[in-house]
Amino acid sequence: MGQTSSRPYGLVVASVVELGIATIVAWQTTESVLAAHLAKGDPVKKVAAGLAISLLVLCLLIVIGHRSGTVKSQANSQPATSTPAKSTPTTSTPAKSTPTTSTPATSTPAATPATYRNRPVGRWVTTNVVFLTTLINDTNNTVDFLKNENLAYAEEACPQLRCDIATMQGRPPPRDSLASSRALSPAPSGYRCPPIPDPQTAADLNAGMSQLQSAIAHLINGENSFNGDLIRLAESEMQAASATFAKVQTDLGNAQGQL
Repeated sequence: MGQTSSRPYGLVVASVVELGIATIVAWQTTESVLAAHLAKGDPVKKVAAGLAISLLVLCLLIVIGHRSGTVKSQANSQPATSTPAKSTPTTSTPAKSTPTTSTPATSTPAATPATYRNRPVGRWVTTNVVFLTTLINDTNNTVDFLKNENLAYAEEACPQLRCDIATMQGRPPPRDSLASSRALSPAPSGYRCPPIPDPQTAADLNAGMSQLQSAIAHLINGENSFNGDLIRLAESEMQAASATFAKVQTDLGNAQGQL
């Protein structure tokens, strides 16, 4: 690196020495050529000689400046050697992973379908409970009609109630003037609902259907004769039939679990 930096300055010194020698030689040559003319004392020639010497010195100065500028530009154009920075390796500490303990989920056993201990009752429920449910729902709807004094709706519900009773008793739906005025929902054609194979449940069902039949008769007669007492009696009997059918559902549930 020291050799590279001292080389331009050596060139500058050599150039200056060379130009100095050239200046001395030029000066001697000019002086010897013009010596004869300057000795005669001609003023014009003296001025011309002075101008010539001045121009010669000026040219030498321009040459010296140009040579020194070239040397400086060469010195500046030398590639600078850069010392590469030392990179300090960074050591990264790996993060400690805390093991998580997962508690195994406890699986809830799937609910098994209900098994009927009383198989005859279970078979009856599987096939005929839809008809019993229809009878109970229609009865409860009619009770609501009477509570709200919707007597027209209560009277129109009577044919469907008679159809529900006939289905539970294993008979075809009745045919009367009221039944022909609306579409009923009887049991499938040719099907007769058998009696419930449990004495207590069958007795309660028969009692509820008797109460319902009496309520239907009193309701229709009260509407036809404008007799409020019969209508109120029909409402009381309809509520009693609804309560009896609720007991039938309880009896049927108990009977399924009995041997």
